[in-house]
Amino acid sequence: MVPEKLGAFLHHCTETEAFRLGIPMHALTIKKGTPAESFIGNHVLKFNAKCGCIIDSAHHVFDKMSLRNSVTGSAMISGYDQSDRPR
Repeated sequence: MVPEKLGAFLHHCTETEAFRLGIPMHALTIKKGTPAESFIGNHVLKFNAKCGCIIDSAHHVFDKMSLRNSVTGSAMISGYDQSDRPR
């Protein structure tokens, strides 16, 4: 799948809280290794934060990302805040 379409799909799943649709796509991104790209990685982090699995999965994605930016940091901070488990 084209990274832009994957990012748009994960963004839509995050905004509409359609986690059942997003989880298989999230798994596909992890399997293919695409979260290392900051564009896709940021969408994966936001998805994880919104569905409540920030601690394990998002931190794993964050560690694997080769390029991080302010959006990446904001997604992690927001995710920890939403999970009520500050790090």
